[in-house]
Amino acid sequence: MKTKICLIICWFGKFPNYFELWEKSCGNNPNIDFFVITNNDYKSKYSNIIAYKFDYKKINALLSKKLNLDINIEKPYKFCDFKPVYGIVFSDYIKKYDFWGHCDMDQIFGDISTFLNDSILNAYDRVNHLGHFTLYRNTYRINNLYKENGAKFDYKKVFTSKENFAFDEFSGVNLIFNKNHIKTYEINDFADIDVKHKRYLANNLKNYNKQYFEFNNGKLYQVFFERRWKKKPLLYLHFQKKHPVISIKDYHSVIRIGKEGITDDFNQLDINRKGNYFSEKFETIRYYNSKVWDFIKSSNTKKGIWFIQKFGRGK
Repeated sequence: MKTKICLIICWFGKFPNYFELWEKSCGNNPNIDFFVITNNDYKSKYSNIIAYKFDYKKINALLSKKLNLDINIEKPYKFCDFKPVYGIVFSDYIKKYDFWGHCDMDQIFGDISTFLNDSILNAYDRVNHLGHFTLYRNTYRINNLYKENGAKFDYKKVFTSKENFAFDEFSGVNLIFNKNHIKTYEINDFADIDVKHKRYLANNLKNYNKQYFEFNNGKLYQVFFERRWKKKPLLYLHFQKKHPVISIKDYHSVIRIGKEGITDDFNQLDINRKGNYFSEKFETIRYYNSKVWDFIKSSNTKKGIWFIQKFGRGK
């Protein structure tokens, strides 16, 4: 793959316990560069992972200058709304790249080149549409498209507010890109883990009574039993706000991901659904009850954003 790609992540605060695994999975994709914008003192052992140290004052000054707005991010989660404008904000860092993108840290990447090649990238201006992985062609038009009409919220309101608007996804740039008929290549060969359940079930894939996920020599798989054991290659696995227990002794060994966490000891995994059916139903009920309660406790401003997200029309 000759197309030059970089992925950008802003992470402020202590790195999570799965950081070393994320780092390794990125390092196993040497043809893609990863930029880590962070307030941590960090230098990667992988040449394709480049760290830039920022504190809040410095990143807010850069955002304000590049976007010509008065920006004041105070909490890390707010960076989600700014993901679609990383091409503008970090334009001085990405000049040599054909595509730039954003990702999360609660991810394990497989072999990205298995799912992307120059033929695909030459034909499309965007790859996927999700906050945890989207690529944008590095052109003036694509990088500035966020200013166009179509989103449910005006970008100036989004960027200057302390609230979160999901501008990186369904209520923001996705609507703008659709309205402008931007050619987007969709890859569904990833596992977006369902946060409702203890067992690792994917929201976007078929799940099996016996399954787990495997990271092996830079490759990532969904492993499942369907008459026999089978493996499905994956672009990445997204933990989706889970906080997995890490029990890895050797990061060069085969690593499995399942209900009990992430481990290189296969005997630790509970791969069966047997006995979990009713508990999973209870987990679903408990999850939605908690979401309702969170909504009730939220401010009127957040309630208003939610109603516009669900029922409002793009402008």
